Amino acid sequence: MSQFKFYHIQALILILILNCNPVKLTTGLEKNCDNTNIECLSSLTQSDCDENEVLVDQIDENGCVTCPYCDNSGLEICMKCNSDSECAHGLICDEKRKFCAFNASSCHHLAHMKKDPQLKWKPKCYANGMYKEKQCRGDKVSGRCFCFNEVGQKIFGWDWRYNEAEMTCACSRHRSKLEANNHLSTLHCQQNGNYEELQCDSGVCFCVEPKTGQLQLGTKVLPDNLWTKLPCYNRTLHGDTYLRQCESMAVVQKKVDKLFELHGTKDAPLDMANCNYDGSYGLHKMQGNEVKCIWRDGKIISPYSGDLSIINLIDCACAIDQQIYEASKIPFKLTCNSHGNYQAVQYQNEKYYCVDALGYAVSDFETNKLTEEICNTRRYDKITTESYC
Repeated sequence: MSQFKFYHIQALILILILNCNPVKLTTGLEKNCDNTNIECLSSLTQSDCDENEVLVDQIDENGCVTCPYCDNSGLEICMKCNSDSECAHGLICDEKRKFCAFNASSCHHLAHMKKDPQLKWKPKCYANGMYKEKQCRGDKVSGRCFCFNEVGQKIFGWDWRYNEAEMTCACSRHRSKLEANNHLSTLHCQQNGNYEELQCDSGVCFCVEPKTGQLQLGTKVLPDNLWTKLPCYNRTLHGDTYLRQCESMAVVQKKVDKLFELHGTKDAPLDMANCNYDGSYGLHKMQGNEVKCIWRDGKIISPYSGDLSIINLIDCACAIDQQIYEASKIPFKLTCNSHGNYQAVQYQNEKYYCVDALGYAVSDFETNKLTEEICNTRRYDKITTESYC
């Protein structure tokens, strides 16, 4: 077999695997599911279900996924349990305390939160319990949409809400899955989480449809040393090398890290480059014992920083948004904390209100001073099982 054919087959297998979204269950014996002729009589949403019900995928007698329905089976939150299977969708059995608790990785757990008028916003879910890839906040003028992974974590990708229809987050979610499985991916995503047209990964390059990542019809898959021969290659846009500055550093660092592992050294003290899915610099960088917020060009955004010990708590969202709004000539009126995160309690026009990690209001405006503890009760991601039991 020629080297070209090998690369071609390798790439096609890679693309087919990574873009496949099976509609059938894969537990137990494999079922012969055909969902192409299914037509649901209604489009139910969680709001159509009662307070003690969860919108879930329906499973037919063959074990295949069909239309969603409102389900109220299983033990409710705080009820005594012995195993996860006893608890309702979105809940797990707490091993130590033996009661049903929130399973934050399942979007279904949001359905068990009381219909509290103070809880202003919750993410949108699929009936199978996954978080929807695109979550939008704010109005149609200055609001924004963000990409999320299947378990509800914000990932790379955003756009203004008026561009919502063009945003799929397909690339960002794809890369998120690959990285969760320790795959060193070099796929490039656009700012809105869609695919860039030209892609190189695992030694091959190809042209894709930006919204889906599917191989463009009539195009070939080429070895990465022939990437400039692709019809989607543009010298002005892509330059002479596929990898961008930040990810070039990251790829080298990860390869060095793997060499350390092969020689028995794990968690080697490397100053790993933190890159976005478009190859730019992302969020923050380590500098001595501090974490500094940085812009996509790698420049530090002053004066935001924090101790290295709390790096997992520093998202730099507020510091970065300041740059975004300034570039878009939109007034930025929110307050950041010293780390570059959004300050939980905001104060404007002599009134207090709470915001979430993305800077969007999660409470009404109040004259009485609010605290971070109060604001946490207004955020879905801060509400704990303990507050219910």
